[in-house]
Amino acid sequence: MGLLDHKTAVVTGANSGIGLATAERFIAEGAERVFITGRRQPELRSAAEQLGPRAVPVTGDVGVPEDLDRLFGKVAAAGKGLDVVVANAGSTRVARLGEISDDDLDTLLATNVKGVVYTVQNLGQRAGRPRHPGQCPGRRVDRDTGQRQSGRPNRSRCLDRRVSRRPHFDHPARPFC
Repeated sequence: MGLLDHKTAVVTGANSGIGLATAERFIAEGAERVFITGRRQPELRSAAEQLGPRAVPVTGDVGVPEDLDRLFGKVAAAGKGLDVVVANAGSTRVARLGEISDDDLDTLLATNVKGVVYTVQNLGQRAGRPRHPGQCPGRRVDRDTGQRQSGRPNRSRCLDRRVSRRPHFDHPARPFC
């Protein structure tokens, strides 16, 4: 029996690297369905083939809210709910400090900052209101300590619902909502 038996997960940026390894581990831990995202369709298709039939590829950019709407619409249409989200998508640009262009910076911010915010914001909108005012209805894993925490009063529900950018496999999964 795995930690994620009969669970549904979303892993952004899962066409390679840490995201692909995370999706692979989730499937090994028994996840029933893992929705994987990435901008590059050929790599995403290859990752889905590598992961097998429980992987559902959805091409899109986390920095584009409409792409996230489409992703979470497909998750909702599957009718199994959503238990785990890993906001892993990220990008980097290699350039000397004086050579960073506005386009480079915009690309980095769109994926690495806006992408995480849009992902969590979309979840918050779909999850509805928290059960207790000022608190997150789910749990999160602190990305630095690995400790599970409840939502905190007077903080944004979206920020309390954030998901780890680094997976912590030594902690049992908790339902997101």
